[in-house]
Amino acid sequence: MRNLIILVVVLANLLFSQNELLNLKLQFNDVEVAANKICVNNAGIYLLDTDNRQVAFFGNDNSIKYSGGYGTTGDAFIDPIDILSSKLNVWIVDGTENKLIAFDHKLNYLETIGFSDIYPSATTIDDWGNILLYSELEDKIYKIDNTTFELNQFIDLSIYNFSRLSPKYLYSAKDGSIGVVYEQSVVIFNRLGQLEKSFPANSDYNFIFKKGVEWFAIDQFNFIINLISGKKDKIAIEKTIMDIHQPDNLLYLLIEDQIYTINVGLE
Repeated sequence: MRNLIILVVVLANLLFSQNELLNLKLQFNDVEVAANKICVNNAGIYLLDTDNRQVAFFGNDNSIKYSGGYGTTGDAFIDPIDILSSKLNVWIVDGTENKLIAFDHKLNYLETIGFSDIYPSATTIDDWGNILLYSELEDKIYKIDNTTFELNQFIDLSIYNFSRLSPKYLYSAKDGSIGVVYEQSVVIFNRLGQLEKSFPANSDYNFIFKKGVEWFAIDQFNFIINLISGKKDKIAIEKTIMDIHQPDNLLYLLIEDQIYTINVGLE
């Protein structure tokens, strides 16, 4: 058994400040997944264990539910690469099977939706519920419409010379702009898929997020870097950050069997 602990990170007040500890009411015990992906919505926290093909839901009412695993039932996964949430819908993206597995906010299985064989390796979801999928096979980002579930090409990355390697991370901001993390650069597109700007990666950036008009990266040493000013702040965590999620002014950091939060809304 594992204990899932939610903690609050207080930074050195260079980028983000916190005047008080947040009174988080989410206290979970007996976690049975070794999670490496996280997403959060108004109902609670969802954790995905991609290796063991398990997903867990921890509700704000202290309810706990598990789904997935090996098998042939509708909620079973072959190659889950990420977990996404929009309003009260939850999605598991299966990269090998080219499928979306849909759940309601309580992790009850709804349906499985197939799409073309693009074999996505990275994904994100925008604020309108459209799912973005990166295809390493074609070096393109596709978009699945949130109502019709049609798959359409969105951004052709192959026309640019960003990197010979595939993106490590995709991020969609509240305004619809898209961030793409490569080994040596971070590339920003607007909500229409048009190239806006590119930042060099001076260290190994693993994640990015946006606050207001500014973009920030989190590197392998757990520094948060302002990509415009270059200012940075150390997160007081020594373990590897496995995943992040920013549903609002709270930035959630998944670290093994713990979840940390940073309030990025306070100045």
